[in-house]
Amino acid sequence: MDKKRDKPRLLDWPIIRWAVVAALRKLNPLDQWHNPVMFVVYVGSVLTTILGVHATVARGEAPAGFIFAVSLWLWFTVLFANFAEAMAEGRAKAHAGDPTAAPEPPHLRPGRVDRAVHRHQVD
Repeated sequence: MDKKRDKPRLLDWPIIRWAVVAALRKLNPLDQWHNPVMFVVYVGSVLTTILGVHATVARGEAPAGFIFAVSLWLWFTVLFANFAEAMAEGRAKAHAGDPTAAPEPPHLRPGRVDRAVHRHQVD
């Protein structure tokens, strides 16, 4: 058995495709809340985007181009952090022995949804 083939590759396309989708799904504020630093960057991204739109429509304190440049940089930071986390999850799953299955994002795990649904049921 070749040991090189047992180790997951750095650029494994199924994991990368899954990580891109998972990174976009992790833009949910409830998922961002679990990492306080990235949650602050996420909130800053939203606020600077709103300020950029305001500077475009009305007269803002700074040029709209500058505000959108800062906003773009913050959104890139959030998306890259989400992508890196999803890649780590996918590689860990592949390293654990199942290279074809990617892990479910936390917000898609059934236990979390079931608790929220059953809590409000009346007997």
